[in-house]
Amino acid sequence: MLKSSDPMKDRVLGVSSSASFSGMYIGTLPCADCGGILTYITFNTNGTISKTTSYQDNDGTSETEYGIFILKDKIVTVTIGKDQSEFYLIKSDSVIALVDEGKKEETSQLAANYRLTKRIPVKAKSLEGEYVTIRK
Repeated sequence: MLKSSDPMKDRVLGVSSSASFSGMYIGTLPCADCGGILTYITFNTNGTISKTTSYQDNDGTSETEYGIFILKDKIVTVTIGKDQSEFYLIKSDSVIALVDEGKKEETSQLAANYRLTKRIPVKAKSLEGEYVTIRK
């Protein structure tokens, strides 16, 4: 049994209460020197995440990072590596918003630009069928 002073308590509670939260969230976050950062974050039920980012107006390359997350109340703390943390506020069953270190949400007209929307990933099985190739 975990005691309230146990540092793993939040992680364990986060994992067990994250079943409905888990999934892939997609959006384009603001970027100071490009058109935006296309972001895909997948929250797994075991408390791990994968985050893929692609800078628009760039050469089309992307970067995928892996880490863990803790879900406490409506704040999701994502840790990638030792020193990189990000915070997201759960807005609804299908929307999260990137928030600052003080866990404050953007309130300006740009607030919608900091939101990621839950999407169901495409599975190979959904692409089964017959396809016709037309050659000229």
